[in-house]
Amino acid sequence: HKSRQWSTNEFSKCIKTIENAYPSKYEFVICGGINDIIRSKKIEKQTSRIEKVINKTGKTSLLELITIIEESILVISADTSAQHIAASSQTSCIV
Repeated sequence: HKSRQWSTNEFSKCIKTIENAYPSKYEFVICGGINDIIRSKKIEKQTSRIEKVINKTGKTSLLELITIIEESILVISADTSAQHIAASSQTSCIV
C-alpha cells in the first residue's frame, strides 16, 4: 500500500546512517518484486558510494527471500510478508 511506503530517500538515509555508524560492517540487501525495480534502482543510485548495497529486487524467489531474512540481523520493510517471515525466524524487524 503506497501510504505506508517509505520514500526512496528515507530508505537511502537509513542505509547511510547505519553505514556511517558502522563503516563497512554490514551488507544491505534490497529485495522486492518486479513492481519495485524502479524504486530499488533509485535507492541503489542514492547509496552508490556504499560498496555493500546489493540489489536483489525482482531476482529472488520466496524461498530465497526467506533465506535472506533468516540470515539477516535486521529487516526494514513496509511489506507485511517480510515482517511475518522475520518474526517467524526471530530476526529483528522495523516496519
